[in-house]
Amino acid sequence: MLKTLSLLIIFSFVSDYSSGQKFVGKLLSSANKTPIEYANIGLSNSIYGTYSNDFGIFSFDRELLSDSTSILIRAIGFSDRSVGFSSLHYSDTLVILMDPQVFPLEEVPVLAKRPRKVLVGKKRLPPKALGWSFTPGIGQNRIGKSVAVLVNIDKNHLPITLYNASVAVIENPFNEGLFRTQFMSVHPTTGLPDSSLTKQNFITSFGDKDGWVTFDFENESPVLNHEQFYLIFENLNDSIHDRNLEQSNSPYPLFLLKGFLTGKDKILFSNASLSTWEEHKEDLVFSLRYTYLKE
Repeated sequence: MLKTLSLLIIFSFVSDYSSGQKFVGKLLSSANKTPIEYANIGLSNSIYGTYSNDFGIFSFDRELLSDSTSILIRAIGFSDRSVGFSSLHYSDTLVILMDPQVFPLEEVPVLAKRPRKVLVGKKRLPPKALGWSFTPGIGQNRIGKSVAVLVNIDKNHLPITLYNASVAVIENPFNEGLFRTQFMSVHPTTGLPDSSLTKQNFITSFGDKDGWVTFDFENESPVLNHEQFYLIFENLNDSIHDRNLEQSNSPYPLFLLKGFLTGKDKILFSNASLSTWEEHKEDLVFSLRYTYLKE
């Protein structure tokens, strides 16, 4: 059954491509040629973004592309790639290889210290009666599919071991919504999210209509040694047949925010590509728990 479904999906993509309506690509690891799922894919000088599916396949309408367009690809655990559309021809197999990224091994020294747990953000969901406002972020252009909040860590706590993270969702129309969180460095010039700090893909499903979406890191125990980083929450839900987010009219989950345009925190909104960011003052309802060693 799964094999038949896979063939049908691939056939559907190939049919679109052969009819000239869509550009279709497939992402594979250069190391073992396995598909790369849920890669962030965008277009240069554009707000359009999409994800690769379970088979590493993605697509864009050809009317969005020109010879000067570059396809921007970001996948957790792999080095970023920018591929010029002019270098891809109709005779190509449209397979794009991604090189695995080498991460320095962060180690927590084993000394005579006790682990201490720290909470950043909210401890619990706020009562709705207190006037909390709910918004998807940037309104009708749907760029608010992903949110990023800047986290500051006490340098005396470094290195830290991530324990869990949560983000509040106020509206979830899916029976099993998919969400992802990741941690990204701060670009030294722009101050925007730059590159992934972990090699793990933290994805979780959520079947409730609202509440906390929680990511548990206890099994992987990722270690960070940065005083500042971006904590990013992504909404991976969209139309099964068309993941071009700005062209889809399907409903999607909303993150819980307070004080639209009046919050104190710098919150960034992006589409699926994570290459275009818009900054607003918001209060994102989230939490991050980590441990550090204390004498």
